[in-house]
Amino acid sequence: MGRWRAGGLAVLVLFFAAWLRTRLRPLPQWPRPPTTTQQSFGGLHVHTCCSHDSRSQPAALAAAAAAAGLQFLLFTDHDRRQLNLPERLAGVRLAAGIELSTACGHLLTPQEFAPLSRAARRAPDLVAQLRARGIATWLAHPSDRKRPWQGSGACGRGGQPAGVEVANTAAMLRRHGLRLLAALPFALFAPRWAMAQLYDRDDAALARLDVEADAKVVAICGLDAHGWLPPSLELLPWQMGVPASAPTPWAALVKGRSFCSAGLLGQPHGFDFFATKKGGGRLETGEAFAAAGVAGLEAKLPRLRGAPQGWVVLRDGRPWRDGVGPRLWLPRPPPGTYRLQIWARLPGLWWGSRRVPVIYSNRLQLLPTGGSGA
Repeated sequence: MGRWRAGGLAVLVLFFAAWLRTRLRPLPQWPRPPTTTQQSFGGLHVHTCCSHDSRSQPAALAAAAAAAGLQFLLFTDHDRRQLNLPERLAGVRLAAGIELSTACGHLLTPQEFAPLSRAARRAPDLVAQLRARGIATWLAHPSDRKRPWQGSGACGRGGQPAGVEVANTAAMLRRHGLRLLAALPFALFAPRWAMAQLYDRDDAALARLDVEADAKVVAICGLDAHGWLPPSLELLPWQMGVPASAPTPWAALVKGRSFCSAGLLGQPHGFDFFATKKGGGRLETGEAFAAAGVAGLEAKLPRLRGAPQGWVVLRDGRPWRDGVGPRLWLPRPPPGTYRLQIWARLPGLWWGSRRVPVIYSNRLQLLPTGGSGA
């Protein structure tokens, strides 16, 4: 009996220490958005009951997305499409793409089309075939331990992917399962705090993006939600921000007019990364322009409440400039393909903190003299 009491007391002390840790070192948060905003946020790579490994209903997911402040969801079920999906549910814009199982790994597409046979999905030039039909394909969780991308960008030959999933919640879970298990005592009091322990930088997936010099090859971040967790939590880890003025979120995503955001910290309204042209105007992410015509790289950075943050500009996949502050201005950048990462110090599990990226921009390309924009 004495051992049981001692064990029970130890458990109580553990849970009290976990509760105290979450109160003394809460997650930082982005400021609340203004009444009117210029950006919309949503979730990609969401599975429903149309997938063999998910039972989530579209209506329940849409309701959870609305409660989380999301404006759009992209359903990508395994090798099949949603039928009769309404354009909106609970005020959330919906679209049905597909996650294709190929010989080299998984591909996401934000577009709806007739399902492919297993033989068609295993074609070595599948990416090129779909591209010829005007269908964009994104590499899904390319570094995932369970189902990594094992081919070239075209699964062997004939083309280039339209995008790369540089962060994926399920892949993070498989990489850091022991960390999440250790965080379970914290999940009782602060589930968002516990899930934030999974945030990291997927170097292999980012390298897969950076090998593509063309800025039209875009970065996306996916939830890979299968209904393993309550939708109110499962739809938060990674979100995509797009201009509210875009005709549709899907068009902005395909063009690279978007950025990835760590949704457990809220939504960083006001984030912007672009190049200022010498004669006036902007070069947006997903575009290319002659470097000689660019005055500088510029960014507007919302400020996190409760944690240090900073930025790193990468040129051709390598760190080029870094700093802190709410505004970034880098004059006369040389030719190259640029992207921006915002990092923050998030609380560690029991002590200390971890420096992790919380925003990934898409890329813009500055061409050598004589180059022309696309």
